[in-house]
Amino acid sequence: MALVRKNNKDAELAQLQQVVDKLNLEEYLNTQSLNQVLIQCNIERDKNNNIPLHPLVLNTETWQKAGYYDPIKGILKNKTDEEMYYDRVLELYKHVYEKNKPFKGIVVCITTLKSDDEEGGESKTVPLDSRLAIILGSNIEAPDSYAHEIGHLLGLEHIYRSKEDLEDLQEKRQKIIELNNKIGINKERQKKYIDDCDKYKAKNGYDCPERKEVVKKFDNEIDNQKIESKLCLNVIQVYKENKYCFGKESTINFMDYTKDHTNRHLFCKWQWELMQRDIVKYYGKVQKVEI
Repeated sequence: MALVRKNNKDAELAQLQQVVDKLNLEEYLNTQSLNQVLIQCNIERDKNNNIPLHPLVLNTETWQKAGYYDPIKGILKNKTDEEMYYDRVLELYKHVYEKNKPFKGIVVCITTLKSDDEEGGESKTVPLDSRLAIILGSNIEAPDSYAHEIGHLLGLEHIYRSKEDLEDLQEKRQKIIELNNKIGINKERQKKYIDDCDKYKAKNGYDCPERKEVVKKFDNEIDNQKIESKLCLNVIQVYKENKYCFGKESTINFMDYTKDHTNRHLFCKWQWELMQRDIVKYYGKVQKVEI
């Protein structure tokens, strides 16, 4: 996929197509990165064996008004910590290309744009079936960035822990406690309301007119809180599974941080196991080989 601005669509598409044609990404993933994990990557090709770029057209005025684009700097930005440009891109992709049937695989989206957080790419470990990897303008010519972002989608966190990571982990633990308390309170309120409606019906011979609507509202609120709690639990689980940590920029692991993109060459065995599990569960299939 190619995320391009509407007012500069053709030029940006042409630039990105040149990058894709030069990068030879499929060979890199299958011989220098994902092959370590026994994962084979097949990138979609057209009848001429070229890798086509499917455009995602960004309307800068609309995105600016929504809070996801800075027209002065010409960059993507997060509206809030919870409302991220990543989710906006995923929403656009689904609207344009998945109206009928979801694609079972990983979607790589490249763009000439950069972001306000100065990262080279964006992807998510949670939800566990996340499948969009965005490679931003600063890193589109760095093949290790593609392996890094795909690693995130397949359940890998960074091989180091930042202060922000530890704070996020603590926030998620606290959030679960708060959500479970809210769920309990809402269930009690719902039960009391139902009991009151039953008494009203016994006394008057007919039910509370708004009963179904109110009960459904309670159900929806409880369901949303359960979903949010589960996402927090998933974040904690991902951190637990990524149990080995090292100093930042101290390894040659694909999930480490790098400045020059020349020193990331491997996934560890425990990372293989997490990635293989996620591939089978969410994205691909297993091919058994008899020896």
